[in-house]
This record gives sequence, C-alpha cells and structure tokens, in this order.
Amino acid sequence: MPTRPPRRSSANGPTRGGGAVYVTGRQEHGVLPDDPALVAPAPESCDDLRRAAAAHSPALAEAPELARSACHRPLTVDGLPLIGPVPGLPGAVLATAHASWGLLNAPLTGRLVAEMVLDGAATSLDARPFAVERLPAGRIM
Repeated sequence: MPTRPPRRSSANGPTRGGGAVYVTGRQEHGVLPDDPALVAPAPESCDDLRRAAAAHSPALAEAPELARSACHRPLTVDGLPLIGPVPGLPGAVLATAHASWGLLNAPLTGRLVAEMVLDGAATSLDARPFAVERLPAGRIM
C-alpha cells in the first residue's frame, strides 16, 4: 500500500468583506484533472483546517462554513520555480511555478527576466537553479 508524505499545514485566515474569514493553507499532492473545474479539496484536509481555525478562535469554531474550494498552484517536481529561456523557442522566457510564493517573489523574478531579455543573462543572481532544462523532459510539472 502506498504511503502518503507527511502532512504539513499552516492555517492562514485573512478576513474578507462582510466579516467572512477564508481559512487556507493545505497543499494536496497528486495528479490533477485537465479541467480546473474538476479540482476539489480533500474532505479530510478541509476538516483539519477547520479544527486548526477553531483551536485559534472560539468564534471560528461556531461559525458556519460557507464553501470549500481548491485551486491549481503551479509547482515543479523539485519545488523550485522555472525562470529562464525556453529551450528551442528563441526569445521566449518562462517565469512560472512559484507555487504560493509568486507574489512575494515577483520583484526578483521580474528583475531576472528583465535582465535575461535586455542583457542576455541574469546578472543579479545565479539563475541556473531555476533553468527549465534542469528537469527531465516530461517532468516539468
């Protein structure tokens, strides 16, 4: 019987308009359907997040649950983003697969891409760890 990797979770609960709280933070690993509309959260993950929220806030323990959802987060098999020229496609530069860290890393990623496009190579940081060709063909995502 295959074993699942250990679960790591950190609940994040930003408030939204109207007093709603979004409790997020669980990653699910596995094959995703081609149609994003078919992506669904694992019920046990939602239950775990609800328990974590309730442990931090009595008000959340009693709050009604309005919805459960899941979304694609682009992530490579080695966990590093893809930043750099696309082999075989002159002039194309890829900047993707930052998982949940895209906004936080956007300034540096933008700088690297700008340097690659304008100067022909990244100069502010060694971008080789993020190169597309580091991953075996067919194992990008």
